[in-house]
Amino acid sequence: MFYTHSTAFDSFFVGMVKNITDGVYLYQIFRASIWVMVSLPLIVMLHSKTFTQYILMGALSAVSSVLLFIPNPYMPADVAMAHFAETSSSNFLWGMAMVFFVNRAIRQGGIEGI
Repeated sequence: MFYTHSTAFDSFFVGMVKNITDGVYLYQIFRASIWVMVSLPLIVMLHSKTFTQYILMGALSAVSSVLLFIPNPYMPADVAMAHFAETSSSNFLWGMAMVFFVNRAIRQGGIEGI
């Protein structure tokens, strides 16, 4: 309701088409690519400290959600706090998953020169 300003829901496919035509998916792919490029060197530098890698990358990924604590005219506080709980926990898990897959690629020789 907050994002659409309506109680009516579009079907999944209608919403997906809107997001594609509005460029939301392309923007998210671009943003994720930047985040991975920034994270890869840190994961590789901490390669011998596996537990530290998982916790540090999870925390660094989750810290981007801290901006939701800053009051702004675009998002009410209750929506921001719900969004904070959602994004910080999922970003923490994605950071840990990134470590898992990078370490797996390194072990299997999928990343050259490391």
